[in-house]
Amino acid sequence: MKDFRQQLIILTVALLFLLLLFIPLPRKIKAPCLIFARHQWRLQSDQPDRIVATWQDHLKRSVVQFDLYQFDRPDFVHFRPQMLFSADQSIQENQVVGGFYSFETQRLLESLESDLAVARAKLAVLQSGAKTALLKQAEQAVRLARRSLESVKTQTQRVQFLAEQQLVSTQELEDALSRMELAEIKLALKESELNVIKTGAKPQEIKVVLSDIKGLQSQIELLKKKEQNHMLRAPFSGIHFPSGDQQTLINIQNIDTLVAQIPLLANRKKAIVRGHKVALVFDDIRVYSRVAIISRNAEMIAQQPRFIISCLISGNDNLRPGMSGQAFFQLPSRPLWRHFADWIPQIYSR
Repeated sequence: MKDFRQQLIILTVALLFLLLLFIPLPRKIKAPCLIFARHQWRLQSDQPDRIVATWQDHLKRSVVQFDLYQFDRPDFVHFRPQMLFSADQSIQENQVVGGFYSFETQRLLESLESDLAVARAKLAVLQSGAKTALLKQAEQAVRLARRSLESVKTQTQRVQFLAEQQLVSTQELEDALSRMELAEIKLALKESELNVIKTGAKPQEIKVVLSDIKGLQSQIELLKKKEQNHMLRAPFSGIHFPSGDQQTLINIQNIDTLVAQIPLLANRKKAIVRGHKVALVFDDIRVYSRVAIISRNAEMIAQQPRFIISCLISGNDNLRPGMSGQAFFQLPSRPLWRHFADWIPQIYSR
């Protein structure tokens, strides 16, 4: 009788164990995740003589556009941001964010604008004889010519210093000295023209003056258009996020659409397909999304090969690029014996 009871207990326990093996159990995968803006555009100066512009799509994890701007003489050509962008400042699509400027072009513009002011003063003398206003314009032209001469002197002193260090050729030094001499001559001419207006003398032909004005305006417009062609514009609307490194000048991110990137081990990635629902938790913020892209190749992360799962997040003002959290994938339930079947190979592989 006693043996029968023991056998009955053993049989009952065995049946219960078998039943447990076939009871469906819920499954889920937990993994870290990191938030990125869908589109990011960075302007970086990794070397003194070049600027790099990179437009990244963090959903496809690819570079949409890459531009390299390189100049041989950073002492004559330089990049200047349009303004000092502050944190979280909005930037509109096609907005000018900076440009490349040539000291030589700026010097030439100053000279042409000075010549134009003098030509307009001459024309006013011929047409109206209103000397009070003309004197002011002529005096302004002289001031501009003096300022241009000071700028040229500064450039010449720089070239002379480089020549003493044998960093520029003798020809460049001679060219710089010639430019300074030309600027001095132009200043003398402007001062002479000012004296002409003061004495009441007039130019001989209005047509000649009008022709000079038209030619000067054309040259100024051409130079300004040339500068416009060297302006950099934002490829899309977004917000400027200051970067910690000194190389990054501008960092525009469009946060209307965010991307959550989730690294998964190869054995876990097998259970995930496109369109799979995923819960993303960031402290007290929980959002739901679906798998948009699964990377084809694994990457070494934390010394293990992992695949990157990318999900889209839209219309959430509480999330920002750089936030980290946890991702939870809910998987179909399956019996306990299937779990044992997965665990045993992993145990032996160790």
